[in-house]
Amino acid sequence: MTDKFERAVAVVFVHEGGYINNPRDPGGETKWGITKRWHPTVDIKKLTREEARNIYYTEYWEPNGFEFLPEMMATKVFDIGVNIGCNRALHILARAASENNIGIAELNEENSSLILAMFQKLVEEYYRSLEHPAFLKGWLRRLYS
Repeated sequence: MTDKFERAVAVVFVHEGGYINNPRDPGGETKWGITKRWHPTVDIKKLTREEARNIYYTEYWEPNGFEFLPEMMATKVFDIGVNIGCNRALHILARAASENNIGIAELNEENSSLILAMFQKLVEEYYRSLEHPAFLKGWLRRLYS
């Protein structure tokens, strides 16, 4: 695991805490942001932080290429990807880059702020389109922190 991943997953753990099972949450049982819906074989109640960290690295970070993004962007898109799904988050990132006439391969530290601002705008639009208003305030706090 890389230092960039360790810094990014630390941000996720700020936003994702202990065990919850909110009936209004479509993810079902959740701990450290790992949901029963997407990890049906995991004993969510007994999941340790270290086990969640390993899941994040092997199932989220590595296969989605976050390591190759500028760090600020990798951290934000990874954190939001934990919340809305990495495929959706990366699709929104690609759209944000495209709307600024920047290809994914051209993302760098210099254009990160511009692209992240557009990414946040598009993610907010996505959040507002969902039918879970009880969670919106927390989602927006996470998005803009």
